Amino acid sequence: MPPSLGACSKMLRSTFPTIVVFDAGAARGSFAGRFASYALLYARVSGAPFHEAFLMHTVSLGIRITIVAAMACGSVHSEPGGDGVCAVDEARCEANRPQRCVSGEWQDQAACVTPRNTCAAGACVTASCADGKQCSGIGCCDSYFLSGFAYPMGRSSAGPDAFAGGKAAELPEHSVTVGGFYLDALEISVGRFRAFVDAYDTTPRPLDGAGAAPRVPASGWQAGWSQFLPPSAAELRTRLACGAAATWTDTPGANEGKPINCLTWYELYAFCIWDGGRLPTEAEWEFAAAGGLSNRLYPWGAQAPAAQLATFGCTAATCGLADIRDVGSAPSGATPSTGIRDLAGSMWEWTRDRYSDVWYGNGGNVCDNCINLDMPTSQGFTIRGGGWDAPGDDVRVVRRDTVIPDFRGKEIGGRCAR
Repeated sequence: MPPSLGACSKMLRSTFPTIVVFDAGAARGSFAGRFASYALLYARVSGAPFHEAFLMHTVSLGIRITIVAAMACGSVHSEPGGDGVCAVDEARCEANRPQRCVSGEWQDQAACVTPRNTCAAGACVTASCADGKQCSGIGCCDSYFLSGFAYPMGRSSAGPDAFAGGKAAELPEHSVTVGGFYLDALEISVGRFRAFVDAYDTTPRPLDGAGAAPRVPASGWQAGWSQFLPPSAAELRTRLACGAAATWTDTPGANEGKPINCLTWYELYAFCIWDGGRLPTEAEWEFAAAGGLSNRLYPWGAQAPAAQLATFGCTAATCGLADIRDVGSAPSGATPSTGIRDLAGSMWEWTRDRYSDVWYGNGGNVCDNCINLDMPTSQGFTIRGGGWDAPGDDVRVVRRDTVIPDFRGKEIGGRCAR
């Protein structure tokens, strides 16, 4: 086997001690270094014999670069992880950090954030997007970091989110603090959920305490909830077919980009844990949609809902599956600062909180990374955002509602936090 570039450099130096050898790991940023990198890279990609070493002479006035050939090595090759030379746009993982080839050299990219995602094939991916799924022009599993802080949660009487026809459960407006968190840019698509279903029979049920919000340790999965999960993937598939407007199909097809619906709170929570995440808290969800201190009426601002901003308002008896658009289909309605889509309309979204219509005036009134874990006025959990069949009033940021955790509805889906 011919020597690697590093070995070739050593051979050249021992044979021609007065020569400066520029391989891909030397003279970063210099003209000669880049020239050498490209030349050596060509040899690697083409497989052609390569017999050149590079000598750079610099003269104090008027820089001259002289490239001298030195017959020394045979065909040069590069071993992965060896001397650092690579092909343009090639990608790989170094531990949990992606690396990309730039000018013939490996360059570190931002490390993957555990448990948000892991590095695979040179990219940070979640379990449900290991194949690089794309949805409406972005990654189906893209998520954005929000730097948390105190903000006014609930509906104000005179602020940007004031609304004369609001519900009593949206009151009073009160100060809430959330820490930094990641939130999925899109609702979970059928294609993403399919990866979970395909792995369901070989995936252990969530561990007790898994999926807890980092600042509320007691908010994780409870072992007793596993009894509410389907016993098998076959049964899960059956249950996801909850009616004519169910987006799930047993085989991949035209619905892969649509938001998954007809899933229970337990199933969504189990999915998010499997995918390296958790359910967003109600306070986190509103923080993202309202823009924190921006206190927006709708995720995009004050403009009244319209088709280019959200999927909503299909209230006719003829409405059905065809009226449910793919996730992210209304990018104009994304949050201005973060680009998170579908926080209004598409699907009502499950949150981690139990529902109480008096929570804002009681335990949630002074809230520092809090979750309503045990103060229900119903047996349900809180859903946010309004659905594809909801009127415009229901897609306001502060709108809250509730359903029982084992309910399956054509208008209910969700997204994960991390």
